[in-house]
Amino acid sequence: GRSQWRPGFFLGWLAISYAVVRFGLDFLRSPYGPDVRYELGPLPPLTPAQMFCVALFFTGLWVLNRQWQLTTDAQRVSKG
Repeated sequence: GRSQWRPGFFLGWLAISYAVVRFGLDFLRSPYGPDVRYELGPLPPLTPAQMFCVALFFTGLWVLNRQWQLTTDAQRVSKG
């Protein structure tokens, strides 16, 4: 039978959950606090991995939003 999950559902949630966990764990890497070598102007000093996690989080949200829009569009078309 047909799966109840739409394409992109697990990918979106995997991206979001990995980004949140990795971002948090990266703070625990150094006992001396954030590494100021990576400071970008007014932004807080994040490591490259944390910057990637921010981008990955928003990519996961985009995937889920797109998946949700495709689902609602398909429901509208099927109803007529």
